[in-house]
Amino acid sequence: MSRLLLLALLLGICAAAPASDVETLEITSADRKLRALGYRVQIRTSIAVVNTGKAPVSSFTYCEPASHHRSSAAFEIASSSSGQRETPLKGALVVLPEAPHNVTCLRFQLNAPLPPKGTLDFEVVGVYVGTLEPWPRQAPADAPTLALYRDSAALVSPYPVRQQTFKMELGRIESVEAPGAEVTTKGQGAEVRAPGATPPFRQLPFAAHFEVVGLFVKGRSARRRVDVSPVGASQFDEEYEVEHRGAALKGEWSRLDYISRTKKYGPGAVSGLHATGLPANAANLYFRDGIGNISSSAVQRTDTGVRVLLQPRYPLFGGWTTDFKFGWSAEGVVAPGPAPGTLTLSITFGPSVTEVAFDEAELKVILPPGATLLNVELPMEVERRLEVTHDFLSLVGRTVVVLRRPMYVPELNVPLRVTFKPGGTILEKSTAWLVTGAALVAGASIVRRIASS
Repeated sequence: MSRLLLLALLLGICAAAPASDVETLEITSADRKLRALGYRVQIRTSIAVVNTGKAPVSSFTYCEPASHHRSSAAFEIASSSSGQRETPLKGALVVLPEAPHNVTCLRFQLNAPLPPKGTLDFEVVGVYVGTLEPWPRQAPADAPTLALYRDSAALVSPYPVRQQTFKMELGRIESVEAPGAEVTTKGQGAEVRAPGATPPFRQLPFAAHFEVVGLFVKGRSARRRVDVSPVGASQFDEEYEVEHRGAALKGEWSRLDYISRTKKYGPGAVSGLHATGLPANAANLYFRDGIGNISSSAVQRTDTGVRVLLQPRYPLFGGWTTDFKFGWSAEGVVAPGPAPGTLTLSITFGPSVTEVAFDEAELKVILPPGATLLNVELPMEVERRLEVTHDFLSLVGRTVVVLRRPMYVPELNVPLRVTFKPGGTILEKSTAWLVTGAALVAGASIVRRIASS
């Protein structure tokens, strides 16, 4: 009798346990849309699933080529029910025995279990850096920038897919090769479609060759420094190092030809970058290269902000790099905080050059002398640490909030709020040093007069 009871208990537990999502979910439709944004690509995927099993499912597994996963700079997946988008799901890497070696999978926990025969929609957004490669590898100065994109025409999924589409906005299409898939090209767009339903982990490799629209530039680093002032203007200083990732320049290049006929002798070159998002009251703008040469710039002011064109001393061809510094001052970025006696700095995390992805983006917020840090609000994961710096005229150390994000893309330029309590009885550093200097001069004068008498 005890064995029968134990067997019944085990069967009851197994029946009540949630089913494996890999075994019971099926994708009824998957629509992918890709946009080439210079050197990065953005892919939006709409997925509809149904639970074909007899038990509820509490997770969803998303897979993609391992090369894409390594190049992912930003990724988010959210479920939607009845047309209402829910909060993004939290997931972790998972190893599926049946997954090919060149596929990476992540498993996400659903906000609520999906019952049998239930349906659910997902919205997936990914931004990838490095999936585009220059082709050919070398090109003369009068050649446009051409790139090659490789992917699978079929969604690499652990579930069977009934129907799917993959639409791409690239640029002028040179060619699309997709054996085993249907290809349609129109203008600067292309669509590859897997024929009929596909089994789990079906891959249909394809390659699209096209002319790049936008800046084929990647930043090596962007370092931003904000010197906070509780009264008056705060100072913003930025340092950049960028590289043109297009085909390496082959042959000669003439500056005269480039200036006189840019479209003919430099269609793939990058002549400048734009800095945006500066407040309308930004003042004291400067722009110079890494060794101090003042470079050309153009400032466009509106009621809502300032836009600056930053032009280095020479254009960038494939493989060329440049570094420069840019800065300004602005009032009004510090306002009263949530509690009495506190102040809040409100800016964005990312650099002002918003056209480029960076291998590393770093922001240093230097609080006023004697200020106490209370809180840092930033809706994304970054590396955080605190430092203490001493200026030439500082009487006390200044707290520095250091925020660092590897593989930064403009889509991560989110709001940042730093709340602090300013120092109470500490004198302004310049005033304190002037008083001290005046006292020393007066003391030296008195000593000299006594000695001479």
